[in-house]
Amino acid sequence: MARSGTLLRPTAAFVLALSLGIAGCASLPPAPEHPPRAEALVLIRKADRPLIAFVLGGGGARGFAHAGVLKVLDDAGIRADLVVGTSAGSL
Repeated sequence: MARSGTLLRPTAAFVLALSLGIAGCASLPPAPEHPPRAEALVLIRKADRPLIAFVLGGGGARGFAHAGVLKVLDDAGIRADLVVGTSAGSL
């Protein structure tokens, strides 16, 4: 016959872990320490052409496709001001 206290410990540990996890999700991120640099804002305002950003997705097959697309765009003289990506797209 099992004691009633043996079931309480794993349940209490689970409830405690769940509570801490939820409390961590509810906290606010820290405020940025430094405002945006003035040099970056001046460059954006003085641009004589539209700014171009490439946003690359993740995945192995997409990574190879992105490499080909970026090469073709470079050959066509289209340059990116900003390139961002995730997983294979970040390479």
